Amino acid sequence: MNLRSHKTSTSTSTHVLVIAPEPFYEDRGTPISVRYLIEGLIRDGAQVDLVTYPSGEPIECPRLRIFRIPNLFHIKQVPIGFSYKKVLLDIVLTISVLWRLAQKSYDYIHAVEEAVFVAILAGRLYRIPLIYDMQSSLPEQLSGHFLFRIPFIQRWLQFCERWVIHRVDSVVCSAGLGAHVRNIDSSVPVMEWRFPSLSTKVSTEEVKKLAEKYNIASGSPIVLYTGNFAPYQDLPLLIEAAFEINTCFPNIQFVFVGGTESEGVSLSQKAKILHEQGALKFISRQPRTMMSLFLSMADVVVSPRMSAENLPLKIFDYLASGRPIVAIDSPTNRAVLACDRALLVGPSVSELKEGIVRLLKDREYAESLGKKAKAFAKEHNGWNAFMKLIYELYNRGPRKTGGRKASSGHSPFSNSSTL
Repeated sequence: MNLRSHKTSTSTSTHVLVIAPEPFYEDRGTPISVRYLIEGLIRDGAQVDLVTYPSGEPIECPRLRIFRIPNLFHIKQVPIGFSYKKVLLDIVLTISVLWRLAQKSYDYIHAVEEAVFVAILAGRLYRIPLIYDMQSSLPEQLSGHFLFRIPFIQRWLQFCERWVIHRVDSVVCSAGLGAHVRNIDSSVPVMEWRFPSLSTKVSTEEVKKLAEKYNIASGSPIVLYTGNFAPYQDLPLLIEAAFEINTCFPNIQFVFVGGTESEGVSLSQKAKILHEQGALKFISRQPRTMMSLFLSMADVVVSPRMSAENLPLKIFDYLASGRPIVAIDSPTNRAVLACDRALLVGPSVSELKEGIVRLLKDREYAESLGKKAKAFAKEHNGWNAFMKLIYELYNRGPRKTGGRKASSGHSPFSNSSTL
């Protein structure tokens, strides 16, 4: 499958400008999804320029150029969610994007999250089709900050979100957000991300060494959570459930992997007790390549997030691991987690506790869920499926023709492309 320029019907590679307002690369959420996007585009033959924040691990990839904005404010770390640091960096990002577009012509702009605002301006100015990568709903994402919970500000954010969706050419969003986008504008083409899963091929010896490194007792039931420790992950709910489960399974171990010092976890008295007993372990953020090892040692994997319109990226890795999943029941989770491949429970401590205990006690049922989850991931979350999604996303062409570069009746992609 090869991407073709929408400007002509020749075999010239497509040039895509990706705007990512976050540190790149980091092993967390949005940067992981951006890396998947870039790798997919490059596998498809595209040339990619990425404009991003000054911080992040360097990566090298053929046909990828990374343009980091100047660190005028000497910002070393960018926390998840809204912050004054992001506001300052986004101002510089806006200027950098406009400068980059003045230097080079692109066939597409792929704007992630709030970068869509400058992308709309640039897309109209330079008549370039715009794809909005909607990782989350703007009003919901910012509602975690006290200022943005004020009703009239929430209404203003909702207006901004509608304004954006009415003006982009297409939207690709986190799984579960598609219905929200269509409710705003039924005419905009929408696709939902289905990311490739991690490889699950690990050796027993590697898993044993990892358990020894973190003093995780062999033979003990292990309940695993992976991901950041931000408030929206609802880890206090899981901690409360863990405290109650510990009375039923005295040798159980809860392992939380993925926090940083800047995020931290507000430990309740119950969490401190579990931690002191060795029943609860906090492990800092690990390289993504290590996550298959952690998943392989788990008896149950958990996603306690209650209120979110976008599917956590870790769900795709949970599915591929073949480990039984307990997650909060929501339309978002149901977009991928059907009842035959995960145990969906209500958003309460008691129901989360009952779900975890059920999978620990009923191993036959747990294994059945795990097998079906792994089979689903193999069929729907591999690289072939992801490349097909990339092809369809970029093959749609712009929704609007007024002011956009004309395609002269030609498809932007080769008709002979093979998926």
